[in-house]
Amino acid sequence: MIVLYFEPLEILERPIISVNPEGQESLFLEVRNRVLNGQSEEFEVLGEDKILRGYRWINEIPLNKSHPDLLVNFLDYWEIRDGKEFNFSWITEINSLPIMFT
Repeated sequence: MIVLYFEPLEILERPIISVNPEGQESLFLEVRNRVLNGQSEEFEVLGEDKILRGYRWINEIPLNKSHPDLLVNFLDYWEIRDGKEFNFSWITEINSLPIMFT
């Protein structure tokens, strides 16, 4: 299990926006480049339910080519169950810090 720590008031004041590769090509290209260059944090956990869950986060990544000075934090979650992969990605201004892994 991972627990992400957020400042409580930050959540109320700042949005968490769902993103996908089709709508944010440059963002996901930058994510890919950072992953390949070791500039991301990630891990996977195989649960007792036999579902593989993965987490990736990158802080201060450009939103897109039109706004390279607008930096956001990227969070990616995936799970693989029954041979199928499900993926969910978000951007936010909220700074997250993983504090516990079990």
